[in-house]
Amino acid sequence: MKTINRDLKEDIAFSYSTYLFLKDEAKKEGFGKITYERSFKTKFNNGKKLSILNYDYMNDGSMHGDTMVSSMNYVLTKKKTKQLFLTDVVKTKKKRTKVRDYIYNYTKKHKSKFYANLKKSDIEINYNTQYYFTKKGIAVVFQPYEISPYYVGIPMIQVPAKVYK
Repeated sequence: MKTINRDLKEDIAFSYSTYLFLKDEAKKEGFGKITYERSFKTKFNNGKKLSILNYDYMNDGSMHGDTMVSSMNYVLTKKKTKQLFLTDVVKTKKKRTKVRDYIYNYTKKHKSKFYANLKKSDIEINYNTQYYFTKKGIAVVFQPYEISPYYVGIPMIQVPAKVYK
């Protein structure tokens, strides 16, 4: 619990400093009231692994707001709780390429939800890639506009463990 609480506290502090920065920038630019909302959702918890998604919604008073998603994933043991990044789960470049190819093929099968001109190279699978655990593997989380139009929301594509194991 100490590890998770420490990480959550640091993440929330970062969100608050981002809010203060945006508030100052909006004031300088002459925008009206800004909106900044922070929420989270536990996406997976089987007692051995835990995944939390953090949502930071920001609107500076211009067109529409934007939500950024970050993930916190842990392996839970009695001795130690350890945060896992995607490269801890999908360990080799070859396996990350398989995950990227799987996601790319998924987007081609569901064309109406993704950019028509999306290229494999647009799909980044690395240390900074957001994800969460599922019963059958992982789900890769993309930011708005990253691989699809805004109206699609936050794309989350499930990848079976057999793809990267």
